[in-house]
Amino acid sequence: MKKILIYLLSSLLIFQSCSEDDPVKGSDDEYFPLQTGFYQVYDVVEKVYENGPVADVFVYQLKTEVVDSFANQEGGYTFVIHRSKRTTVNDPWQFQEAWSARLNSYQAISTEGNISFVRIGFPATINKEWNGNAMNSLEEDSYLIESVGKPYELTTNISFDDALVINQQDELNALKRDQREEVYARNVGLIYKKSDVLNYCDDASCFGQQIIKDGVEYVQVLNEYGQN
Repeated sequence: MKKILIYLLSSLLIFQSCSEDDPVKGSDDEYFPLQTGFYQVYDVVEKVYENGPVADVFVYQLKTEVVDSFANQEGGYTFVIHRSKRTTVNDPWQFQEAWSARLNSYQAISTEGNISFVRIGFPATINKEWNGNAMNSLEEDSYLIESVGKPYELTTNISFDDALVINQQDELNALKRDQREEVYARNVGLIYKKSDVLNYCDDASCFGQQIIKDGVEYVQVLNEYGQN
């Protein structure tokens, strides 16, 4: 009887230790939540270079909202996401376009227009790589998980305990700059997106000086989220 009691007490202590020191994590698809009525509002700064280093600058808010869902051929559901814009918080939202997103056992996929991208590869583990263009006909684009399960704070003073940082590209040379990153928080989804895709002047007079010829610099930061 004494041995049984000691065993039970030891088991209880081990269980409590594991519960306190190693909290149980949810499923990786929680980084890409899809539920009708869920919305996100982002602050966006977009700089567009069309012919030289002087940019057209656009500052606005972007709202994404899951408005509907339907069964798909994979045995799961595809969710319809409406994207709207406004210049200031006092302006009405103006609908822009509808995207869609879905999850399966291997990946989180967003379809933007008619082009599908693999946003997250599962399992979401450090140094995991996958082809972000695996679902379309574009050239291979290797994504890499740089960090997972760590805190992340935004410039909008919103902080998260568990974030997933994905390096989509990090290329810089005399001809171009292609640096893209996305950050997802558990049960919130995309919280930060930065995309700098620039071509530099390649004439003999300016080659190697990283003078912008054309391209886009884009930053999207979560400001608000919730459930309608």
